[in-house]
Amino acid sequence: MAESMVEPPLVASPDAEPETLTETDTETDHDAEVKPNPAFSWTTTQVANFITEAGFERYAACFTENFVDGQKLQYIDATQLNRLGVRDFEDIKAVAAIIRQQFQHPIPDSQRSITEVTFATH
Repeated sequence: MAESMVEPPLVASPDAEPETLTETDTETDHDAEVKPNPAFSWTTTQVANFITEAGFERYAACFTENFVDGQKLQYIDATQLNRLGVRDFEDIKAVAAIIRQQFQHPIPDSQRSITEVTFATH
């Protein structure tokens, strides 16, 4: 006959020894660590290069003249782009999109397609 298997308790007993991490456990945790986005530490020159490489060289000076570095760039949206000197509406949308993409920011609700909106049902 088959022996019945006893399942281990879900919670350790108070007398149980605490688990200790092995060297391989810590290596695995370290390898899974999220690396910070290098754009956060960009200088104003690197930000201008990013804008230029994205095809918007005409606006690179707007970013350098306003001292936009990587820390500031992450907060730039369509409103700030207009204040920086980006006036063309299509360019504002495109530059805002590449900044969001660089920093992996979600699309603001005001710019989402109506097909992406979910409605609560009662």
